[in-house]
Amino acid sequence: MNIITKISYSAIIILLFLTSAAKAQQNRLSSYHFSDYADTKSSAMGFTAVSNPFTPMSYKSNPANLSFDSDINLYGGGVEDENVLSSSVSINGLGIAVDYSYASYHAYLTPSFDFTSQYYSNDYQNNFYSLSLSKFILDDFAIGTTVTMFDLNNNISYKINIGSIYKIENPFNSSILKNEIYFGFAINNIGPDIETEWDNVFLPIYGSIGTTLRLISGDKSLFAYSFEASMKYKNYLNPSSNSSEYFLSDRSEKKERDYWGVGFELTLFKLISIRDGYYKSPFRDNIIHTGGIGIHFPPKVTKFSVSIEYMRYWNDRPYYWRIGPYSGSINFAYRLD
Repeated sequence: MNIITKISYSAIIILLFLTSAAKAQQNRLSSYHFSDYADTKSSAMGFTAVSNPFTPMSYKSNPANLSFDSDINLYGGGVEDENVLSSSVSINGLGIAVDYSYASYHAYLTPSFDFTSQYYSNDYQNNFYSLSLSKFILDDFAIGTTVTMFDLNNNISYKINIGSIYKIENPFNSSILKNEIYFGFAINNIGPDIETEWDNVFLPIYGSIGTTLRLISGDKSLFAYSFEASMKYKNYLNPSSNSSEYFLSDRSEKKERDYWGVGFELTLFKLISIRDGYYKSPFRDNIIHTGGIGIHFPPKVTKFSVSIEYMRYWNDRPYYWRIGPYSGSINFAYRLD
């Protein structure tokens, strides 16, 4: 099947997703932000996980990414008060992952660093249980879904993510250097609204689309290098209310729901990854500078490796500057290919 046919199928699926989600959620209000935070690497790269499958938790942003990760992964990480444990594997293009995360009352809405509501003091712990599946349906084109059951202050509910990703490999790749381009699309947080003891939670449904360019040296030794550049656009599909009770209106924020992210990663000697990125949100015209580092040991020339990751962000506002929340993780991987 040629590239044009694959792209046509992808466009039809994306159009159906957007149409159904927009119609179903048009009257919903958004007072809480279920973020697209995926993991430490993609967060350091401007939150661009939607088209970047080379990280063990990117399926949290786009579940189709699972099919492109041929490792067995055991991942543990945290961002401020939220912690997550995950296990994932992909065999012959069929990916499966299970994960569990828990957080304080407000942490579940803050990992993308968009603080969108008032906070309340209580001792509740919120629990999230997810199952993710993905599968190649065409050569280098995969779709996937994640179903999450969660407990917010003793209120049980669910949400669903859906996504797709397509890889184009340069037919002129050589033994010295090869390059690949990935296109990813996802819709996140499809599910019912929730009434809790403290407040109402209206799930913000958003669509994300992105692309990643990956350059890989042909050297199989320790001296190999790779470079990744990713870009993402995100837009909310259900508008907020004008009432001061709801999403951002009490702060006189803009009503736009456009988000942009861009990020880069350079990996040297299969040992160290250096990351940088920017994330633009409509919150006070806020531009977030992200950055991080990853250490891989032993270097990724062996079947088994351990990766330790760290990232932070910096808020650069005309009237307010701060070093933001941190994220750290460790991943144990065993390569199957």
